[in-house]
Amino acid sequence: MSARVLQTAVHRLHQAWQNFFNPNMPDARKPKFHSKRDLKQSFTTDRGVVNGKFLTLDQPRESTHRFTKIKMAETLRFTGEIKTVTITKRGNKFYASITVLVEDLPRPVFTNSWDIVGVDVNVGHFSWNGGEVNTFTPRMAALHQRIKVYQKRLNRKRRDNPHHFRSKNYQRTING
Repeated sequence: MSARVLQTAVHRLHQAWQNFFNPNMPDARKPKFHSKRDLKQSFTTDRGVVNGKFLTLDQPRESTHRFTKIKMAETLRFTGEIKTVTITKRGNKFYASITVLVEDLPRPVFTNSWDIVGVDVNVGHFSWNGGEVNTFTPRMAALHQRIKVYQKRLNRKRRDNPHHFRSKNYQRTING
């Protein structure tokens, strides 16, 4: 790890203690120190660079650790200055969370006319300035109740949940 990771951690800890003792922030809690045996392991740095689909982190000299060039699943959605990069390990997978500072876009200016239409789409009805249409009929309500019953039955019959690898118990057994 580079020295910037430790400096960022110390800076965040200092800010957390400042918030805790600040009388203007009564809801700020005492900082917690996380265990190295936690399921979620992470570190944060402020020296991340995105080149296309690759995230490059800084590294100390003469170091050959594996967090130098990381291939991202998709390109960065927002353009702007990268503030922080957090690398998180959950189970056997690594995730990168990138904080980007984007420009404020100017708000659209509305005219004083009344030809603006507001639309509200809900499960039960479709509303607009001119009226409302109910889409959730009593027959659909009965069908939804039947679907709930059948889903419960199917879930009990299923031997293994296909998403069991996302549960915390599964992650604990993998991490040991």
